[in-house]
Amino acid sequence: MITTVLDLIGVFINALLGGSVARRRELDLFGYVVIGTVSGLGGGLIRDVLLQHGPPLALTNPLYIPIALAGAVVAFLLAFTEEDWSRFFYVLDAIALCVWAAAGAQRTLATGLAWLPAVLLGTVTAVGGGATRDLISYWRGWNLPGGLEWQPRDVIGKIAHPPLPGRRRQRQKPDPGDRSD
Repeated sequence: MITTVLDLIGVFINALLGGSVARRRELDLFGYVVIGTVSGLGGGLIRDVLLQHGPPLALTNPLYIPIALAGAVVAFLLAFTEEDWSRFFYVLDAIALCVWAAAGAQRTLATGLAWLPAVLLGTVTAVGGGATRDLISYWRGWNLPGGLEWQPRDVIGKIAHPPLPGRRRQRQKPDPGDRSD
């Protein structure tokens, strides 16, 4: 149970970090979801495929995909300055590496493998999602087109502080005597 909780914390944080990559690339919401999900689930999927101990947990446990999606959407909705995000990024990245390394090693030991493969697969779990994310978004130069003029800070700002009702500007009727064609 504790291993699953650690794994899910890693999924959420890495999806959030994937969202930060999507923000730097100025992607739309779909880009956040794709990059965040790959980042959040990649390490565990690689680990579980290498273990060959049944289907990957991300595909059998109903919490993994929604938590990865939630991390990507949270990254989309929250607006940080570059300076603030840089501070948070390193802390979140360190937490994610720790929980995923522990969860990956624990899952490996639970399948009956020795400590050395557990260290290897703990490392793969910790860095696999980020490496996969970077190979998708950078190595190949793949880029999703920019979306609508819907910026993350606009979403939260409009929900938290909706515009005040004001007077609408009335459309003026053209003067029939004005012939400025």
